[in-house]
Amino acid sequence: VLRRADVEQNMYGLLDWWRKGGYSDDMQVQACAQDAGRMIATPLSAIFPNELKKDVTFDYCWGFLRRQNWVLFTYSSWKNWARHMTLLFLYAVPNASWLPAFLLSLASLAEAPLRPARLTEPAVAIHLAACVGFLITFHAAIAVQRRNLEAIANMCNHLSPEAQRLSLAQFTPFCLGSSLLMQSALAPAVTIANLL
Repeated sequence: VLRRADVEQNMYGLLDWWRKGGYSDDMQVQACAQDAGRMIATPLSAIFPNELKKDVTFDYCWGFLRRQNWVLFTYSSWKNWARHMTLLFLYAVPNASWLPAFLLSLASLAEAPLRPARLTEPAVAIHLAACVGFLITFHAAIAVQRRNLEAIANMCNHLSPEAQRLSLAQFTPFCLGSSLLMQSALAPAVTIANLL
């Protein structure tokens, strides 16, 4: 929620950014607030639950991810550009490592018992420890994702007690893990598609 007077007086240049083709209001407002050293606050009365589509297709998912990623290519200031490029790098590079690291960890741990003599080699032991460490991290990421979803569902249920209560029954650890791996596989492809 913006103060009307701040927008009308173009206090922080937000109108200029929008007139020059600002695409995403929330990202432009966030950049404006950060550049001006202002805080963003959203009153609870301005938070609305959003119904998820039941029949999401791959094309719909692809389009959504491209739109979300494309916003990072829009910016209004040097500081804003630096923040967006950092987010874009984190999305496209480290984020893309979940799937290959998961597959490599599973393959390495499955192959280890087939060659027991190699388990005493320091390099192999370090590699297998890293694989176990990654799988623990992967499960921790799924737990954090689940906790965040529960917090959002609880907030929506408290803010809209008259609405049907949101349930997270369908978000099993397998479902959340699969979505994390799928998103990891698509991250570099989405970024490359937006660069072209």
